Amino acid sequence: MSSHATTDRRAALASLEPQATPSYTSRPVSSGAPDAIPQLRALIAISHWPLRELYRTILERYGYGVGEAETEEGIVQQVAANPPDLVVVCADDPRVRGTATVGQLVQDPRIRSHGTAFLALTTHDMRRSQMTQAGFTDCLQLPASIKEITATLEEIARRRFPVAPPRG
Repeated sequence: MSSHATTDRRAALASLEPQATPSYTSRPVSSGAPDAIPQLRALIAISHWPLRELYRTILERYGYGVGEAETEEGIVQQVAANPPDLVVVCADDPRVRGTATVGQLVQDPRIRSHGTAFLALTTHDMRRSQMTQAGFTDCLQLPASIKEITATLEEIARRRFPVAPPRG
């Protein structure tokens, strides 16, 4: 990747306004209070490093602790050892074998009970219903804008940790 493209990507990420950060990241991180939630954890399963770095930067900006896997085996090992809240998978990547790997993982009762969300990234014109049948929670068709990416991440987080209405 050229330094110009890297600079453009960093400028686009820097343009995200602080108020664009979803409310779930401002909640206390495991303070012991009954309504506190732990830091969200994500696993990025993309072998193409520029795309992996973009998602890492966005997820960290949204308060996720981020791990990486570049192969099918790496995904299975990491998810089985400590299921994350979100797995971002490049469904078209032959090293990751996204669709087959997610299909295998969603069969594991421990992972289902944890509620791990699986976000598919695909270059094909796949219908959302096809991806959810394969086990994915949501999907994005690449190329996706940063606005699309962040909106999808916010929606997944809202479904995972719905914010209770204020008491009063």
